[in-house]
Amino acid sequence: MKLFVITGESSGDLHASDVVRELKRKHHNIVIKGWGGDKLDEAGMEIKVHIKELAVMGITDVIKKMPFFYFLYRKCKSQIKEFKPDALLLVDYSGFNLRIAQWAKEQNIKVYFYIAPKTWAWRASRNKIIARSVDHLYCIFPFEEKYFRLNGVNATYVGNSLSKITIRSKTVKRNTIAVLPGSRVQELKSILPVIRGLIEALPAYTWIISKVPHIPKSIYNNILGEKISASISEAPSHDLLASTQIALITSGTATLEASIIGCPQVVMYKTSILNYYIGKRFIKSRFISLPNILLDESFIDERIQNDLTIDNLILSISEIETLTRLDRIKEKYEEIRRHLGDKNPANIVAKSIINQGVSKFS
Repeated sequence: MKLFVITGESSGDLHASDVVRELKRKHHNIVIKGWGGDKLDEAGMEIKVHIKELAVMGITDVIKKMPFFYFLYRKCKSQIKEFKPDALLLVDYSGFNLRIAQWAKEQNIKVYFYIAPKTWAWRASRNKIIARSVDHLYCIFPFEEKYFRLNGVNATYVGNSLSKITIRSKTVKRNTIAVLPGSRVQELKSILPVIRGLIEALPAYTWIISKVPHIPKSIYNNILGEKISASISEAPSHDLLASTQIALITSGTATLEASIIGCPQVVMYKTSILNYYIGKRFIKSRFISLPNILLDESFIDERIQNDLTIDNLILSISEIETLTRLDRIKEKYEEIRRHLGDKNPANIVAKSIINQGVSKFS
C-alpha cells in the first residue's frame, strides 16, 4: 500500500504521526510519503515538504501568499502523480487540503480526511465539497459526526488523542504562569507585546514562555526584549501545563490540552484589524476556545482583539485564583473529559484506512 499524507501545521503533524506509526505497525509493507514536520519524520514518513515552509495566519496573509500557494498546489499534484499513491490522508489544513481532495477524486484516488474542517463555525458551503470529495471523514469532537452526516458526509467520531493525557498531580509550582503564544510568527507579533507589558505589571509571578520548535528563539527575544524577566522553554506543552498554576493560551488545540490536564487558563487571540472584522462577519460560533465550544457555554475567559489588554488579563488571572472560580473550572474540565471518552483515534483511523482498502492493498 502507498499512502500520501498532507498536513501543514504542528498540531496536524502530531496527530498524523500517531496514525502513521499505527499504519506501519499494522501494515508492514506500507510506503508513506508526504508533507509534514519533525513528528512525521520521526514516525518514519518520507518528508517531501516541511511544514515550516507553509505556516501563515489570517485571511490577509493567505491573500499575500496566493502565488506561493498556487506554486505549492502544483508541486503537490506533481509529487502525488509521481508517487502514484493508493490513497491520500489529509490532516487538518483544510483550505489547501480540500483543493487537493477535489483534484484527487478526479484522479480516482481514495481520500481520507482526519480532523474535520470546522465548517460548523464558518464556511458551511464547504460541506458540499467534503461530501463529494472525501471518502471518509474522521472527526475529533463528538458533535461533529452528527453534524457532518446530516450534511451528506461519511463521517465518524474517532475520539481525541488529547483525552489520553494524564491529569496533572498536585505538585504545581505556585505563582507560575505559562504563556503559549501560538505556533506562527504572526501570532507572536500580535500576542507577545501584550504579554511583555503583563510581565512588567506582575513581577511577583514566574513567567515561562512556550517556544515551538520551528520558530527561532531570537524572534521571541526580539519581541519581548532583553529586560523582561521570563524564561523561554522548549519543553512540551504538556509538561508546562502540568506544572504551572495558570496558562495564557492563544486559541487552538492547546486550550483543550489544558482542560484535560487540569490547568486553569485564559484564552487570547489577536490579529490584524482587517482579519478580525472579516472573520467576525463569517464565523458562526459564539466562542473561539475549544472548551467553551464543546460545552457551549462560557466558563473560560476569552480575551479577543481589543479586549486583550493588560488590565483585562490581570482581572482574569485574579478571578482564576478564587476558590469559587477554580471549583467551577475543575467541574467543567471533568465534564469535557467525559464528553470526549477514551477512544484511541490513531488506532481507529489506521484500522479504517487499511480495512477499506484491504482487498486492493494486500
